[in-house]
Parts: sequence; structure tokens; C-alpha cells
Amino acid sequence: MIRPVNGLASKKFMRRLLKGRLALGETIKALMFDFTRDNLNAYEVDKAMLTSGENLLSDIMQFESMKYIESPFTRLIDIECDYANNLIKDEKMSTILGIDKENLFHYYFFDRINKKSHSSTKTYLSAGHPGEFSILASKTMLEAGDPIFEIRFKLEEKWSSWQAIAGKFIVAQNYRFGPGGVAEVYHSMTEKEIESFKQTFQIRYSGSIRLALNMPDTLRRMINDPFDRDIRKLIDPHTFQILFDSQLMHEFSSEKSQEIWSKFETRYR
Repeated sequence: MIRPVNGLASKKFMRRLLKGRLALGETIKALMFDFTRDNLNAYEVDKAMLTSGENLLSDIMQFESMKYIESPFTRLIDIECDYANNLIKDEKMSTILGIDKENLFHYYFFDRINKKSHSSTKTYLSAGHPGEFSILASKTMLEAGDPIFEIRFKLEEKWSSWQAIAGKFIVAQNYRFGPGGVAEVYHSMTEKEIESFKQTFQIRYSGSIRLALNMPDTLRRMINDPFDRDIRKLIDPHTFQILFDSQLMHEFSSEKSQEIWSKFETRYR
């Protein structure tokens, strides 16, 4: 195992990586999720389960006799590595997702930290630490009319807030060894890593984005919450966090608004 302790070790790691001395094979295994509208409509039998609003990972991610069972919504894919050294360029990931490279981004999780002196926002899965999961998605994933899902993950027994995610996305594992932040280098996912993903992440259906009638919305508003149709939500454009749509306060009585807020709190806190 390589244990880099300083900048020199990191440079040596990169030189060996580029020379192909860390080659582990010509492909790595990663998970592909497909929650696009066309894919959901193609499998009407499973659509009710997928849009129930319950965590769906246990249903769509299963093994049988040590073999991963593919579902219409997630499958284990083999991705060829460039130079046979676990390096997969963003261009290749973009091609797999069917998007332009400019629209590819690494999906991060955000948490608000409040202290007496100041408040700040902390990001997770953003440093490329060895062994962490990396989620690759499209910047244009949140389109009006498309089904929107929400995702959260557990860190030290605490769940993050729910964030919006949609369309196709890839879940890969960063390279296990070496320094953090080595871009585009991945490790093949085994049954152990897939089970770890199931235990530390949750995904459920959230609703759909409401089309703006008179003017473009600066914030994406969501309707058709599977838990309660009265609930309407916003998607933070910077963090993708699910927020309560306070516009409801102007449309309903204070009593009704408080009732809807309580339902939102029950589901999202």
C-alpha cells in the first residue's frame, strides 16, 4: 500500500501512475443510475414503486449468488481505463452519460455549520479522498417537467440534508490508495463497496419541477410531493438542498400554512 506523507510522495505517485505501474486492469466497475422521464415511462410496472417516496436503493440494488442483479434503473457497468492505469477522463464519463463535457460535474453534498461567531457551508465528497464515492452527473439534470429525486448520505451516524438529483448519473469509487485529489482516477466497485453505498446513501422520489407560466423562476419550484400534494418545495440553486416554499404563506391561511410546514418538517428533518 502506498502511504504518501508529503508533496514529494504525491509527485512520485503521479509519475508511477502515468507510467502505468499501478495498473489493476483495463476496466473498472461503476454504478449507472437512470431516473430519466423516458426510462421511467418505459417501465410502468415498476414506476409506482420508484415514485412512492420511499427509499428505493434496497429494491433496485441487489445481489444473487454473488452476482449483481441489474434493474431498469441501475446497473453495474464496466468502464475502460485510459492507459490501463485506472485513469478515466471526464470526456469518457460524459460520453457514457450522453452529455457534453462542459455539462459534466461532480455532485457534492453541503451542510450548514452555525457557530456563535460565524456560519459557514461545508462540502462533502468534494476533495477526492481515497476510497470515497464520486457521483458524476449533468449540470442540466434539473429540467422542468422531469421527475426529480432526492439523495442524502450518512457521515458518522448523522444524515445530511436531502438534495435534489435527477436524470442519469454515475456512482464510482475514487482510487483507494495514494493522495487525495487525484482527478479522474477510480477504483473498481465490488459487492462490499456497493453494499456500503446502500447503507450510507438513500434516494427517493421528490416530485417534479413546476413550469413557470408568466416569467422564468429564479428558483426551481417542485410540486407533486408523493408524501402530501399540499407540500411545495424549492431547490437551492447552489447546493441543490430541498427547501420549503414559503410562497405558500401568501396563498393559504396561517393555520393551513402551519399545517403544511409541519408536514414538510416531518419529512425533511
